[in-house]
Amino acid sequence: MSIKNYIYILFILLPVTLLHADEISDPLFDSDVNADGIVNILDLVYVASKFGQDISAEQFPNPDVNKDGSVDILDLTLIAGYFGKYSGIPLQLTDVTFDDLLQNVKLPILVEFESKYCFYCFLMRPTIARIALEFRDVFHVGKLEVNENPLKTAEYHIRGTPTYILFYKGKVIERIEGAMPRARLLNKIHNALGTVVNEPLEQEQENSE
Repeated sequence: MSIKNYIYILFILLPVTLLHADEISDPLFDSDVNADGIVNILDLVYVASKFGQDISAEQFPNPDVNKDGSVDILDLTLIAGYFGKYSGIPLQLTDVTFDDLLQNVKLPILVEFESKYCFYCFLMRPTIARIALEFRDVFHVGKLEVNENPLKTAEYHIRGTPTYILFYKGKVIERIEGAMPRARLLNKIHNALGTVVNEPLEQEQENSE
């Protein structure tokens, strides 16, 4: 790919994609205040610590879950209602937490092996974030940084990034290597999940990007 094409992707296509990712507004998504992928006691404690305060929309983490400008009982009630649910934000995995998570999740989980130095991983982030949210009731999405987690990187023979491995009940059911359009990635996931669950998601046309 030429330098001209890289510049086009970076300054034209990427900002448009990020704009759509920032438009996400969803009570379960917003209840995961610390953005770790699951609504839990950490979110509840943080929101409780800000109780009664007026909060700006730009603050992160943002304890104003219902976006009414202040932290009150309504925000705590939302978190309590979604407590223990996966929010649709990709789970951050490590060498230490990897095996426990794979054994405990009931749904399939797509793990992205990524690198903070990988240009194509950077380009895929908005796509992966949107997929994680849209299909959170079908499968989970997790991320593992290969440079910081050498044990799992070696165990799964990761040679390049991004690499996506789909697990179900702790076992590998599909391996997908490289960046690609959203529709192609979803179709590969669909085909793999079709072998273990019934019609998990609709096929997408690859020209629908």
